[in-house]
Amino acid sequence: MARKKIVLSYIVNDINRKASLRKRRRGLVNKVKEISTLCAVDACAVIYSPNNHVPEVWPSPERARALLARYLAVPKIERGDKELNPESFMRKRIKKIREKMVRISKENKQTDLHRFMYRCMAGRDNMNCLDISDWTEMDCVVNQVIWDIRMRMEKFVVIGGGFGQGPSTCDMALMAPPPPVAFVALPPPVVSVAPPPPPPAVVEEDSMNNSLMDMLLSPTDERSTGLDYGIGAVTYPYLFNGWDMWLKNDEI
Repeated sequence: MARKKIVLSYIVNDINRKASLRKRRRGLVNKVKEISTLCAVDACAVIYSPNNHVPEVWPSPERARALLARYLAVPKIERGDKELNPESFMRKRIKKIREKMVRISKENKQTDLHRFMYRCMAGRDNMNCLDISDWTEMDCVVNQVIWDIRMRMEKFVVIGGGFGQGPSTCDMALMAPPPPVAFVALPPPVVSVAPPPPPPAVVEEDSMNNSLMDMLLSPTDERSTGLDYGIGAVTYPYLFNGWDMWLKNDEI
């Protein structure tokens, strides 16, 4: 479980203040022992209490005096950066607090200018109420916003392959659009239609028999076939249109 953040302020209650002094004094002495043992450095602790006139010294008064004498023998310029007393401690804290106040004040000013810029863009406010210093700061804010937008557009919009290549979005916005192309109606597609197949020829059975018989029989060069009916056989080149002539013997 995380420890609760301690507020560094004077403890008003006497009992709580004395209890905190005993606890922290014991802890401070233990820390000095640890750093002296683990890191092999010379260290001492001299703690005064408001109720005791004799201070608590670790490791001993003699060793503490010798160590303090060594410290005071060092030139003040060399030990100035590492020296810390209540006055220097408070000065450092005040300096940090002032730097924090200046930083927060600048951030609040930037936030107010951004909000004012958005109100002017929306038509809910105007810039006539600004003085010269505010005009200068507003100019810096607007330029910074434009620069940030341009950087983001160039980062996320890449044309032509490769990071950072090709025209940026700002340049594309300034380019003139291409002229419109006139609409030209295309002719309808030509569909080839095959002609219908011819109807099947109808041949009568009697006509087919007549044609075959005309090709085989003729009235000339008559030869006996040996049949009782006396039908004469004719050669191939002699054709006859009527097939009643080949029954010559029957007519006789």
